[in-house]
Amino acid sequence: MKSNLHYLQEEWAHGAPDDLEDVRRVLDETQQGVLRIQQIVTDLRLFSREAPDGAESCDVAETLAEAQRLASVRLRSLGVVERDVTPGLAPARVTARHLVQVLVNLLLNAADALEAARSSKPAHVMLRARMDDGRVRVEVEDNGPGIPEAALPRLFEPFFTTKPPGKGTGLGLALCRDYVARAGGTLEAENRAEGGARFILRLPVAGTSSPPVHREAPAPVDANAEPAAE
Repeated sequence: MKSNLHYLQEEWAHGAPDDLEDVRRVLDETQQGVLRIQQIVTDLRLFSREAPDGAESCDVAETLAEAQRLASVRLRSLGVVERDVTPGLAPARVTARHLVQVLVNLLLNAADALEAARSSKPAHVMLRARMDDGRVRVEVEDNGPGIPEAALPRLFEPFFTTKPPGKGTGLGLALCRDYVARAGGTLEAENRAEGGARFILRLPVAGTSSPPVHREAPAPVDANAEPAAE
C-alpha cells in the first residue's frame, strides 16, 4: 500500500497521468490492501482459538499467482520469482484469503532476507505446489542467507523475530501457522542444503476431513521485555 500510494503521488505530481487505467489498477490493489488489513485485525481477535474454517476450498494455482502478484512490488526489483505447480492439482481445504495472506507474508519475508543479505548472486524465489501423501504441499523457498539455526525452534513463536528492531512485530509467522492449523494443515521451516530458506505448507484436500488441530496458547508476554526482531 505504501509503495502504491508513493507511485500515485509521483504520477499526479505534475498533473493528470496519461495512463489512467494503470492508476485505477493501483487504486484497486490499494483498496484490497485495506481490506486485508481489516481482515488481519479481525483474525488477531481469533488468534489461537479453536475456530476451524469448515468446508472451505481454494484453487492453489490461482492463490499462488495472486500472492506473487501482490508481493511483486517488493520482489520484482530483487531478482527472479518462479512458480512450479503440478497441473490438475486438487483444491486445498483452506480459506483462499488465509492462504494468500500466508504466502504473501512468506514472500515478503524472503524479500527482506534477500535484501538484507546484499549478495552479489541474483536473488531467486520459488513457489512450488504438488501432491504429497494425499495432501497439497506448497513450498516457498529462496536462495538467501537462510535461517539462523538457533532461531529455527522459535521461529513461529508469537513476538519472536530475527529482524532488526522496528522492522517486524514477530506476529507474522505465528499468524501464518495459526491460519494453516485452523484448516488442519501444517507449516514448517528449514534451511536448504544449497543455501537459503524453505517454508513448507501441507494442506488437506477439499472434501476431506482432518482431526482437530490442538494448539498451545501463546505464552504470556512480559510487559517489561523488549520484543525481539521477525
